[in-house]
Amino acid sequence: MRRNQMKKRFLTAFLSVMMVFCLSVSATAFLASAAAVPDDDTYTTNVDLTDKSNFKGVFAGSGNKVIAGEADEIWDFDTQNKTITSKGDLSTNDEVWSNFYYLYYDKADYKNFYMEVTLQHVGDRAGWSGLCFGVENTAKPAKDSANPKGGLTFVQGDGVYTWHDQQINNTEWNDTHIAAKDFNGLSDTVHKLKVYKNHIQYWLNDEDPIVVDLQPGDEALTSGKVGVAVTNKTVSVKSFKVTYLKADGTVGTDETIPATDIEVSGIENNGKATVGTPVPVTVNVLPKGSDGEYTFTSDKDGVYLTDGKLLFKNTGEYNVTFTAKSNPEIKKTFKITAEDADRTGYIAYPLTEEGMSAFESIGIAGNSGNGGAAAKWDDLFTLQDGVLARKVTAAGQVGNDYGVLYFNNRDRKNFELVYSAKGNSDNGWFGAFFAMTNKTQAGNQTGGSAFMQNASAAHNATIWGGTPVGGPYEGGSPSYVQNEFSTFKLRVFEGQIDFFVDDMVTPRISKTVEGDLTGAIALFADGGCNAQFKDVYFGMLDDEGNLIDYKAVESVSIANKAQTAYVGDKLDLTANVLPADATDKSVAFSSSDPTVAAVNAEGKVTFLSEGTVTITASSKDDASKKDSFTVTVSKKVTDVAVTSVSIQNKPTAATVGDKLTLTVKVSPDNATNKNLAFESSDKTIATVSETGVVTFLKAGSVTITVKSEADSSKSDSFTVTVSEKKEEKSGCGSSVAAASMIFAAGALAAAVLVIAKKRAE
Repeated sequence: MRRNQMKKRFLTAFLSVMMVFCLSVSATAFLASAAAVPDDDTYTTNVDLTDKSNFKGVFAGSGNKVIAGEADEIWDFDTQNKTITSKGDLSTNDEVWSNFYYLYYDKADYKNFYMEVTLQHVGDRAGWSGLCFGVENTAKPAKDSANPKGGLTFVQGDGVYTWHDQQINNTEWNDTHIAAKDFNGLSDTVHKLKVYKNHIQYWLNDEDPIVVDLQPGDEALTSGKVGVAVTNKTVSVKSFKVTYLKADGTVGTDETIPATDIEVSGIENNGKATVGTPVPVTVNVLPKGSDGEYTFTSDKDGVYLTDGKLLFKNTGEYNVTFTAKSNPEIKKTFKITAEDADRTGYIAYPLTEEGMSAFESIGIAGNSGNGGAAAKWDDLFTLQDGVLARKVTAAGQVGNDYGVLYFNNRDRKNFELVYSAKGNSDNGWFGAFFAMTNKTQAGNQTGGSAFMQNASAAHNATIWGGTPVGGPYEGGSPSYVQNEFSTFKLRVFEGQIDFFVDDMVTPRISKTVEGDLTGAIALFADGGCNAQFKDVYFGMLDDEGNLIDYKAVESVSIANKAQTAYVGDKLDLTANVLPADATDKSVAFSSSDPTVAAVNAEGKVTFLSEGTVTITASSKDDASKKDSFTVTVSKKVTDVAVTSVSIQNKPTAATVGDKLTLTVKVSPDNATNKNLAFESSDKTIATVSETGVVTFLKAGSVTITVKSEADSSKSDSFTVTVSEKKEEKSGCGSSVAAASMIFAAGALAAAVLVIAKKRAE
């Protein structure tokens, strides 16, 4: 009953104003197929229904109850299904014309526009659903004095087209009494609204002709927010898009669209980035159709935004800001921590006094690029705090006085070389040589070179070489700044030469050649620009172009060291390298004095002359990992054989308890080994010590033998009879004592004769 009364009231008001305000309802036969607007990349916005910040919400209930605030206070956001649904429980009474839910798109204002919104009713409760526009105050209902040019277009629960616009008439609701064809609110329904000069057109789905086509004056329309308006029931928003139009209804805009927001994707606040790895960033100045221009700034140097990619040159914390040009108050700032790249698998080259042993130094004087010669590294460079600097010898001149550092044991055709460097004057070249077969020439003469031209006018990354490289080939490097370190990478793989500057993903210059690029590899700088190097890494590539996971040598040890050797001796060294899975376990051997001892590549030592010499085994991969030993070399003495052994004091009898120290003569007197071994045939009768002392223990017969240690066939012996000791009142005692006395008497007599003879003389 109440619904019928309302319809009668609406109809009366509708008829009274119809003639005055040129309302056209279907009589114009305006076709929806012609009015619909296709999406445009610039001017159409497909609104993200999962982002609550895109919207504001208002609920206007009975009794002038108004709830305004964040959208999720009025609407439920289902991010999984990407829908927004009105909170039905806010409607405390069942009044279709008083419980209004508004969902305003808050990111842009529209005067001339086309919008499509898909709605679906949930449940059987009566209610209206449609669209609103011209909203200037998003804290108030669209149908409110606070929004004097706000308008609504909707269908009632039975599909009847209805509208409201205070600028056209002051009627509360304008009921067309025309129902949408085959309307079923429980199914997805696309509401379409097109507003432009002298037209407010509204229809559902693809219905022809357009039912509502109002023709307001231009003053009736204003820029404002657009959105969804539903009443008294639960309704889900399933899609939402809006397109800017010109006054004539075509896509575009006749007015400047101020920036209201800026969206930045690809980075996050408090996020991380890797030095040398570009971060793709998408920046949108909203709404679409605004000039779209923005500026990029950072609180410190060393970060660049180029071609939509954010690139950090140095480690550290950065605050980067994106600002809409048309409205500097619209900005987004992100705190980003830039971290060092992971160099796992690369060989690190510490630039220290000890670390310089990993290089071979060559100086190429003049500007011909020829005639290089070995030099001490510190004649060409200075070293301080891990930074290697080329000495200036030809300030401001290019290609003069090359200082070259060749990597020892790194001749390859497939590799990556990564380093940081900078040039500190207005001219000069610095970079890397590769494929070098003649180290006395520069890389642009033979082999190849990849370098930075440190010129004030242009900073060109360059590839240049002899056959087959050719050149020069040049490419600009916008991130390179004089006196500021940049990171460089030279990658050579199967004839493909890539030279990177700061951006380690996209090369600045590339060249593909046919021919063998195997050769020595070096860092170089001419004498013109005071180039500095640091953080040097070398990577070996496998046959697929992948970085070989390099395992460094930790130690080298020689297993069979010698302390002495004779001239003419040989020794095959065994060198152990750890860890067992080190990438390069090859070892170089050296002698401190090759005239005393020579050692070949396989570790075979030949001792050549008398003297002291140190033999060293060093890792070819890291010369600081080594082991050594010092050996004294002497001439080998010729052995003199023993010809006879004779015991000088052989007793035939002895008494228990006696001791006898044997006197043994070894012949010849210059025998090499005069050592003796003593034996007793019966150790219970007599024992003999290592020094030849015989101890008689008990009565019996025993044989004492002495042998040459050098030749056991050379021996002597005697047999002695041992008797129990008897007490005697007089006499000379035992036979051993007697023998000793006789031997002593004979010696005394001989001495007397010698003395007498001397006196006679």
